[in-house]
Amino acid sequence: MQYRRCLGLIFVGFLLMNLHSSFAFAMRPPIAEKQPSVSKLHGEVRTDAFAWLKDTSEVKNPKILSYLDEENAYTDHQMKDMTSLREQLYAEMLSRVREDDEAVPYKKGNYDYYSVTEKGKEYPIYLRKKVDSNSRPEVVLDLNTLATGKEFISLGLIKVSPDGRTLAYGLDFDGSRHYDIFFKDLATGAQLDFIPAMSDEFAWANDSRTLFYASYSESMRPNRIYRHKIGTSYEADQMIFQESDEKFDVSIERVRSGGYILLSSASKSTTEVWFIDADHPDASPQVIEPRRAGHSYYVDHRLNHFFIRTNDRAPLFKVVMAPVSSPGLANWLPFFPEQSHVPIEDINVFEDFVVLSVREAGLTELKVLDFRNLTKQKNIRFPDLTYTVSVGDNAEFSTPFLRVDYQTLGRPESVLDFDIRTQQLRLQKQMPVPEFNADDYQTDRIFAKAADGKMIPISLVYKKGFKRDGSHPFVLVGYGAYGVPYDPLFSQSLISLLSRGFAYGIAHVRGGGEYGDPWYFDGKLFNKKNSFTDFVTCAEYLIEQGYTQAKKLAIHGRSAGGLLVTAAMNLRPDLFKSVIAGVPFVDVMNTMLDETLPLTVAEYEEWGNPNDREAYRYIQSYAPYENIQKADYPNLLLMTGIHDNRVPYWEPTKFAAKLRAEKTDSNLVLLNAGMDAGHGEPSGRYTQLRERAFIYAFLLKTLGMAEAD
Repeated sequence: MQYRRCLGLIFVGFLLMNLHSSFAFAMRPPIAEKQPSVSKLHGEVRTDAFAWLKDTSEVKNPKILSYLDEENAYTDHQMKDMTSLREQLYAEMLSRVREDDEAVPYKKGNYDYYSVTEKGKEYPIYLRKKVDSNSRPEVVLDLNTLATGKEFISLGLIKVSPDGRTLAYGLDFDGSRHYDIFFKDLATGAQLDFIPAMSDEFAWANDSRTLFYASYSESMRPNRIYRHKIGTSYEADQMIFQESDEKFDVSIERVRSGGYILLSSASKSTTEVWFIDADHPDASPQVIEPRRAGHSYYVDHRLNHFFIRTNDRAPLFKVVMAPVSSPGLANWLPFFPEQSHVPIEDINVFEDFVVLSVREAGLTELKVLDFRNLTKQKNIRFPDLTYTVSVGDNAEFSTPFLRVDYQTLGRPESVLDFDIRTQQLRLQKQMPVPEFNADDYQTDRIFAKAADGKMIPISLVYKKGFKRDGSHPFVLVGYGAYGVPYDPLFSQSLISLLSRGFAYGIAHVRGGGEYGDPWYFDGKLFNKKNSFTDFVTCAEYLIEQGYTQAKKLAIHGRSAGGLLVTAAMNLRPDLFKSVIAGVPFVDVMNTMLDETLPLTVAEYEEWGNPNDREAYRYIQSYAPYENIQKADYPNLLLMTGIHDNRVPYWEPTKFAAKLRAEKTDSNLVLLNAGMDAGHGEPSGRYTQLRERAFIYAFLLKTLGMAEAD
């Protein structure tokens, strides 16, 4: 769950509107009615004038829908003078997309699997072809056909059975994260079974007839695991595992070796893993190591041993081996020790080698250990100052190659194969970007010093020739929650800003995972405000170093990153010209007091439980909705989706209403409420570009860099 706030990161920013536009005064902003809701907690009377905007029912109150329509109409009106610019931006972005493209195939069993995109089609087509064969490719799944007549469709997991004959896939049709699981006979194309409205968690057993899947509780917490047999009704499925603790979510995976199904139950600080022999799917789950508060561990498998990444007496994690026959803590054997200042963040086990993903000075490195000679270790390093590298599509357990994905802010994603025998990297493909030359752009990594002495990394990209004279517009983004690193990813869309003289930066604030759990713990619970002050420190440092100036500085964050930028805006409204907050977690106090909401109880370990007086006081001191003040504020664009059950629509809606009622300036406050949307971006690739063009147009409008139509 800790990654779920984290879906669909986009690169955006914005600044001050041109108040001389004829559209600025043509339509007044919506003024939400005040209906004070009064409650009492810890001896304090709490009043929320806009609580009436919250509606948890499936069918929303018509009064609320009418208000959201007013907000959208106001936003459309204010952006009407940017219509030509939006079309220009969209055309630019589209010109950098290879509309007809093919992904690098990966081998699984007797087939190579890959996806293609076709010009004019919103979604990818998934294909396979027999290995070393001249046979024609088979269509595994065409999302474009399935999306016909639908406003939204999102593919969750897509998994072919071990015998290669049956496809299981999950589809979400409204952004709510309810996935219908479908089964398809790949030989005939016939639709088989159907399981409605489940979690996006499932795995095949080795008999290719049994599928394990997870279902939601009423609060949208995946908490039960079922066993389904192909050819039977889902109503007859047997529940084999149930998690009763509201802080824990369950997940399922089949290890790469194919030997076991792992059933994991995890909170923000504790995990427990159970296993079932994948050859005996009717067996009962067995626990590897019973949960212990604060103990997190993650499991992979090879031969007769589980390989376990654990923080047991190792805050930065170590790797141990455990015999499958008796895998408890008492039988754990050392494999790879904890490294000083180098967190181990992932482990991938293959037949002949194991790959450890570690964070060296905040950047990912891959350590490859050969089982045939464990003293022979290869560190895969990269020359760029800031980059993202990850283990890619590696479906085969027995393989001499490791598939790796690599990219920077200024260089498109590359798919590479690392040869275990020769220890050489071979480029398979770099994402083609028409009308773009990576050599025209510069990436960098600098550090801002926080008040307590911590050095906060900032990843940068800008066009070569950039002068640090304070004249350039700048977009600063951040996240800083759940221990999730905000790694620098390439964006074709961002080029439209960089080519107009912008610089772009990521503030790697505390609360993220750039330096492992210590970095995370220093930005959560009673240290949460470090995230916000780190972000402000980074903004001040960029100005001091001549990268930009306050009247040209825009900030952006999504979800928990929306909390980051709005909290920073409350701290220093004078420091930023514009703020974009996508699906922002801004009503922290009220959400954390409502245990019926999907994420509340599970996230007490992230934000604290305000029913506790000390946690209440601390949350109260930073919660963006609570801390809106009578002051001049930057321009603000809030994005939300009516079907968002991670950060519900009412949070940014209430925030917009309260900010308009309190602020003392005439800058824009716009709310864009997607009436067919959830927590992520639009589902189609063309509609995604149109949304980004809208956001960029807001940026250029508020900065005064665009002429009205």
